[in-house]
Amino acid sequence: MNLFTNIWKDAKLFNATVYAQWAGILSVISCILLRLFWLIIIGFSTRPSHNEFPMKFAPLVMSLDMIMFPILILTIELPLIFRWKPPYIIAVFYYFFRSIADTMLLSADVARMYPHGSATWVLIITGLIKTPLIFLGLMRPFVSSEGNRIDFESPNLYSMRERTVFYMAYTVAYVFGAHGLPFGPPKGVRWFLITEPMRSWGLSSRWYLEPADIFSVVALICYCIAWFTNQEYVFSRTLGGPGVEIMTFVRPGRVPTDDSIAYEEGAIRL
Repeated sequence: MNLFTNIWKDAKLFNATVYAQWAGILSVISCILLRLFWLIIIGFSTRPSHNEFPMKFAPLVMSLDMIMFPILILTIELPLIFRWKPPYIIAVFYYFFRSIADTMLLSADVARMYPHGSATWVLIITGLIKTPLIFLGLMRPFVSSEGNRIDFESPNLYSMRERTVFYMAYTVAYVFGAHGLPFGPPKGVRWFLITEPMRSWGLSSRWYLEPADIFSVVALICYCIAWFTNQEYVFSRTLGGPGVEIMTFVRPGRVPTDDSIAYEEGAIRL
């Protein structure tokens, strides 16, 4: 009952950052549940292709996908719980290598289909440009205020601009990482996936949308709305927060001794 009360209180705030947090966590949940479903399908599958290289590593890669990609969002949306930051760094580098593998394998497939075309070089070049840019986007919330170092206590973590950039990078990272070749959905399994519109747009069968993609885009849109409407970050009650805007406190000793409400009281220390 308390959960539904918190959801109702959050909903009445009409603050886009709260809805973005919900969408981010739903993206995590759907990513994990869908890959658990795929792992069950692979486990009961008797197709010979699932025992061939590299598909025999599909269960391992899918297991890593449903751990590493959720870590990225959970560290952003639940910073009070996920305080241990090395897993975030590991997850970012996991995306990096997953994306590089996808680019190389896709380029090899295109080269076999169009041996005399320039599409292969286009894919390689765009992949080499895209991957580091997304890498930087995923690290943006943790760039210090001075912009010269990584700081996991950076106030930029609660900046609407930085969160918008993060979700933009994460959404693309998820498509080219968790969707990446050769470890997509088990063959013939398209439940819970949106594939028909992608084919009608002329895109290949490797392109599909899953619920995690949709929720990630919703979070991106919500943070973008909050950014352009100057809404402050409100930690959702549903996710364990107080449901109020973040307050900035000044630590003792960080203010001049002559700062005061009146002239005689001395410094205000919190």
